[in-house]
Amino acid sequence: ALSGPEQEKLLRIIPEFGLKSTAEGISPIPPKKELEAIEGISTLSEVEKILSGEFPTDISRELRQFGYDFFAGVPCSLISDVILFLEKDPDVSYIPTVREDIAVGLAAGAYLGGKTPCVLMQNSGLGQCLNALTSLHLIYRIPCLLIVTWRGYKGHDAPEHEVMGKASTRLLDSINLPYKRLTHKNAERVVGWSHQVISRNKVPAAIFIPKGVLK
Repeated sequence: ALSGPEQEKLLRIIPEFGLKSTAEGISPIPPKKELEAIEGISTLSEVEKILSGEFPTDISRELRQFGYDFFAGVPCSLISDVILFLEKDPDVSYIPTVREDIAVGLAAGAYLGGKTPCVLMQNSGLGQCLNALTSLHLIYRIPCLLIVTWRGYKGHDAPEHEVMGKASTRLLDSINLPYKRLTHKNAERVVGWSHQVISRNKVPAAIFIPKGVLK
């Protein structure tokens, strides 16, 4: 069942899909043919997830509950549902970027403007934004959360991800940037940890998301 805040959020979303709310709650999901005929709908599964009361992932819900309200990054297919959720959420800003260091820079500006920022990227982008992290965020103590999809984790991926998969955590170790790994069951704990670290220490922190953790 949907909680009060989730119900309110859903009521803002469903008009885009041509659905209706009633005094008793949300109307049943229309037949598949009707849904497919609605202009602008992307996939039936997205609507089913929203109407069933499921967020795309637990981490999407936890990020919002712990106060992250500004998001920027380079899209990755492993977090496509997270990005979709953020794009639909009227209470946050999500800015797609073409490079990870641009997203890190935007996060710095957002923090200085009073936001709690989060940057989304694939681990291949860590090298792209390393200089921005060390010469801006770490020097001037500007916190943000990095959500990093971990391609090549334990070698279970395409060959082009193998080297970076092994090097990702060592890159962050080299600049003393704290990180945790997301599992199927620890979303609340690791997001809560990240918020505590960036709030207390005023430094970035990272959450690695291996392939297959987000279904």
